[in-house]
Amino acid sequence: MELSCPSMAGASPSDPPDAISGQVSLSALLERGPVALVFYRGEWRPYCNLTLRAYQTIQPQIQELGATMVAVSPQTPDNSLTTVEKKGLTFPVLSDQGNAVAREYGLVWAFSDGLLLVVQADGKGVPLVQPPAGVRLPRLGKGQKRTKKKEAVVTSLYTIAPYVRSPRDVVAALLCDDDDDRPPLAPRPQPQGKELRATLDGKEVALTRLAGRARQREGTQIHDRVALTDGAEALQRQIEAYVPQHTLVLDIIHATDYLWDAATALLGEAHPDRTAWVRTHLEALLTARRTRSSPQPHWKPQRRSQRARPRSAKSS
Repeated sequence: MELSCPSMAGASPSDPPDAISGQVSLSALLERGPVALVFYRGEWRPYCNLTLRAYQTIQPQIQELGATMVAVSPQTPDNSLTTVEKKGLTFPVLSDQGNAVAREYGLVWAFSDGLLLVVQADGKGVPLVQPPAGVRLPRLGKGQKRTKKKEAVVTSLYTIAPYVRSPRDVVAALLCDDDDDRPPLAPRPQPQGKELRATLDGKEVALTRLAGRARQREGTQIHDRVALTDGAEALQRQIEAYVPQHTLVLDIIHATDYLWDAATALLGEAHPDRTAWVRTHLEALLTARRTRSSPQPHWKPQRRSQRARPRSAKSS
């Protein structure tokens, strides 16, 4: 938010430190002329990055008017320096840790229930070589694969306001129960400042970067921390090691996919009770109840036919 600096002359706030030269006095800058002051949330915020680049583009016009451009962020001085270097900024970037200066200008607010800081990681197989279009490929031998794959580790990071729902509410949303007689819920909050990144350099690189970015989001506004994962235990253990302060939560979407697969195996894809079976077991999962996987499957496992192995000829 850009402020008109002449109105600040009567009550100058605390002076935040510059990313390069140390402490900067806003009152001293005002003595040289007008100051264009912009507050931004951090280098992790894409819209903030676009805003800083836009101000850098018009920096010559600002200087022609005799004004000084100054940016203020709650990032640490090291992170502010990274912002300056990566974006080639020619105006000061000040570090306002704890949002002390922004709070004096009335630019800081907090959600009444606090925010959730959410991290997520997942592995995806990425083909390294795609076959040329229109080329007929030779028949593969046993155990051969068309293309080699390498794991891409995809991570996401965002904050979101709490959204309290009952297990029944969650089940209704997952199964798209439009005819439910439940009272309507409040609008679902949207993720804020979501970062989505992927790398082929392995889990260690991905999770190290994710943990570092999560530390930059910390603050008094964060009340709880959650790490969403799939059912891969190896990845879960690594996430616990890199972000131990986050509560590990199995993504319900992954669990629901397994329930649909189980219902199909037990009942068949077209069975009229398939959805009801998933609903019952999904509610039990969300309420930590154990259920039996009845009804019994309508199919019988097929045994593999065993071919008679030819006996080796004995030498006379």
